[in-house]
Amino acid sequence: MTAHNFELHQEETVMFERPHVVVTNRRLLVVRGMAKTKTDAVVPLGEVGAPTKLNGGQQSRVGAGAKLFGGGAAIFIVQIFFEQISNVGDRVGLILFVTGFMALLVGGYFLIGSFLGAKPNTLMIFPMADGEEVVVRFPDWDNPEADELTRQFARAKRAI
Repeated sequence: MTAHNFELHQEETVMFERPHVVVTNRRLLVVRGMAKTKTDAVVPLGEVGAPTKLNGGQQSRVGAGAKLFGGGAAIFIVQIFFEQISNVGDRVGLILFVTGFMALLVGGYFLIGSFLGAKPNTLMIFPMADGEEVVVRFPDWDNPEADELTRQFARAKRAI
């Protein structure tokens, strides 16, 4: 517990411990920063309701975006090459342009979204009696540690 800067009270035992959240038989302790909280949250279990589990973020589409972007660029190169060598019809040129442009556009959208978007995560939202919420974040969707946190939290609440 010294790594978390929390002191255990007398007769308090740790039921669940991860680097960013600790559940004891009397309190919920959340370390600021790692769980997207502004301050360390030390909340008695009696003031915290049952958590809600939410999956957020999105999977990376870098591979698909790179393929589409590269394919669109290749179509543009083919279009320019065909127009230099032979006089292709306006319809063929238009079809090549629109196809290449759409592939570039969608590929760029996928790439930008993958780099700027939130990574897949599981949020555990604990409502408090005063209307505020304590949020704990775990990486990846349906993280088994989030399920274990829910089980240990419910077990600690029943023991109160």
